[in-house]
Amino acid sequence: MKTVTGNGNEWIREEFHQIDFGDKRLKERFFETAGLLSSKASGSIYPSCHGSWSQAKGAYRFFSNERVSKSALFRTHCVQTQKRLEGHSLVFSLQDTSELNFDSHKKTEGLGSISKAYHKHKMGLMLHASLMVTQEGLPLGLSSLKCWSRVSREETPQEKQRRLYQSTMKEKESIKWIETLYETAALIPKDTCLITLGDREADIFELFRVASSLKTFFIIRNRKDRKFIDEKGKKTTVQTALSSGWLPIRNNLVYGPTNKDASRHIHEKVHVSAISVKEQPPPEGVAPVEWVLLTNLTATDALEAEEKVNWYRLR
Repeated sequence: MKTVTGNGNEWIREEFHQIDFGDKRLKERFFETAGLLSSKASGSIYPSCHGSWSQAKGAYRFFSNERVSKSALFRTHCVQTQKRLEGHSLVFSLQDTSELNFDSHKKTEGLGSISKAYHKHKMGLMLHASLMVTQEGLPLGLSSLKCWSRVSREETPQEKQRRLYQSTMKEKESIKWIETLYETAALIPKDTCLITLGDREADIFELFRVASSLKTFFIIRNRKDRKFIDEKGKKTTVQTALSSGWLPIRNNLVYGPTNKDASRHIHEKVHVSAISVKEQPPPEGVAPVEWVLLTNLTATDALEAEEKVNWYRLR
């Protein structure tokens, strides 16, 4: 893997040397603007441009140019990410969602709710990304990036639950995990093993099913005491039987608008191991950290389970 030394400007030019806006002047403006913003990533455009109105105007003009698209920028980065993935037998996709809070920007258009509240909403944008890393924790780049504004709804908890129940998987925000997995798997070299790491929000049946169908793996933190069918064909729960078993994947009818008489039979099965993790010993006066991790990787003894726990800690 090629390493670029020096300041951020050199890395930017190396990373995006293939980008094409159809105008060499735009390309140079991109390098100049990106270099300025990277020097003060937490600031707004004007302070990042060192208080220069000419530089700030150039940045604003660049962002408003119709030839400039986020897809072109990210596609160029993904090409470089794919090159850095080569030669690695095992890589991890760290999927996570961030909330970009712009609640104080009262006049900004296009913002959506970033709040879990049912009536009072903080405004901003949602960002879901997949960062690729090696076993040693070395970042290789992003494989997927999604940014959107969430619709603000005035609803009770019961109304929200009913709406989600009557929505298809494609209509739910959870589809971000599935789409990101597909996009990431498309970048992975043929002989490279992909493992998706996700927090409790990623504990959804469809993600398990798709990951297995793509012949990739996952380590996901368990959200609740899920029901499943053990190796003897008996129904139990994760907490009752922390062992390998068949985790039932429900068919699409469960996500669509159906009546109580609709068929809800088990459609597909995914082999899942559950690993119980408890901090030993915890700091004095602090409750121990307790996790349950779900994975389709082999975890038949303590050593294999410890390996998976250490991989999950890369998050």
